Amino acid sequence: MNRRQSDHLMMIIISLTILIIILTYFIEINSVVHGQGVITTKDNAQLISLSKGGTIQDIYVAEGD
Repeated sequence: MNRRQSDHLMMIIISLTILIIILTYFIEINSVVHGQGVITTKDNAQLISLSKGGTIQDIYVAEGD
């Protein structure tokens, strides 16, 4: 690889790195965690809380499930 190609490749790598850093500031990543399990309750209602904070958007459980 000659000097000109090396400089061109370095500029591409630097440009992509800067672009990724800028995109991480503007893009919001929403993650969804799916899991399986069984919930057994002692009463009809229980308080559900998050251990690490956040917002519960939807609960996909109906009465009797």
